[in-house]
Amino acid sequence: MGRLVCFLNALGEDRVRVITTMPGTAPYLIRNILSDGKPYWYWETIPLGTVVGADFSNAPLGTANIQINQQNINAIRVKPEDVLIYDPPLGSTAPSAA
Repeated sequence: MGRLVCFLNALGEDRVRVITTMPGTAPYLIRNILSDGKPYWYWETIPLGTVVGADFSNAPLGTANIQINQQNINAIRVKPEDVLIYDPPLGSTAPSAA
């Protein structure tokens, strides 16, 4: 399974979504749920936590072509922790209740 990270419109607002994918389905999901030209990231795993944002500056863009989507997925070299924004941030600890 993998993790597709993208913006999806929910209730009229674009929000970052992390979608769990079954093996081999990511290129199809990109074609079916993202408009052409919308950025996304894909990894087999991402660090645990609540993803609240992402830097899509150098992300691949969704296309209607499954083969191109797969090639773009294969070309991703950035690590999730370098572009995903977590709340609380990775490595931090939540304050304990006193």
